[in-house]
This record gives sequence, C-alpha cells and structure tokens, in this order.
Amino acid sequence: MSSLELKLIPPTKTSLDNEWIAWYEQVENVFGNKKDANYLFVKAWSVRGSDTANTSNLRSFMEKKGVKVSGGIMADYVDGATNMLDSFGSIFKIGTGVSMTIGVIVVLFVILIVWRLSSPQAVGTVIKYAV
Repeated sequence: MSSLELKLIPPTKTSLDNEWIAWYEQVENVFGNKKDANYLFVKAWSVRGSDTANTSNLRSFMEKKGVKVSGGIMADYVDGATNMLDSFGSIFKIGTGVSMTIGVIVVLFVILIVWRLSSPQAVGTVIKYAV
C-alpha cells in the first residue's frame, strides 16, 4: 500500500475529531485544493461520521474550510454562543491595544509637562509666585 493510499483512507466511526481534521489536511495536501478535499470529506463523513468526532472543534475547523457539519440543534446553539464569546474576546484584545496606546500617550504627555516645568524660566516663575 503506498503512502498516497494510506492518506486517502478516511477515519473510522470510532475516530476522534483530531483524526478527522488531520485526515482532511492530508487529503487537502494531496489534492492541493479545498474543493476536492471538501468533496471527499463530505462523502466520508456521510458514511463514517460519528457523534464522537462531531465536536465544536471539528465543526469550527470544517466551517472555516467551507463545509457545514451539523451537530444538531443544541450543538448549533452552543457553537453560536462560543462564536459570540470569541467575538467579545477579540473586542477586548483590541481594547487592550487601544488602552496601551492611550497609556503610552499619557505617560509621554506627563514627561513633556515635567520637562517643560524643569526649564530655568519655569523654575523662576514658580519661585516668583510661591514667595
């Protein structure tokens, strides 16, 4: 049996999601395009797919590849909630970057004010009004 044949043998009903993902990636590498890999995945999944491998991880991976794997009504709701939480996480990552930028600008502004107040003219003015 050649290595090409080994790569094209789909996982079994007892295979886990990571085995299906690895197999898909191998098939995609062999054919060099997503269209043929998607076709083979759909055919293999319709015959051998299982609840064991039908995880959020697999559904998310395949959705990015252009294949919708249904996990049932409840799984679709859970996936939707997970995607929404991921979106919130992305917003907070952007917010962190913006906060860091604003923090750097504030620190530079404070340094500029201190530097201007430490000039000889500023010191003389402060002493004049302090006395």
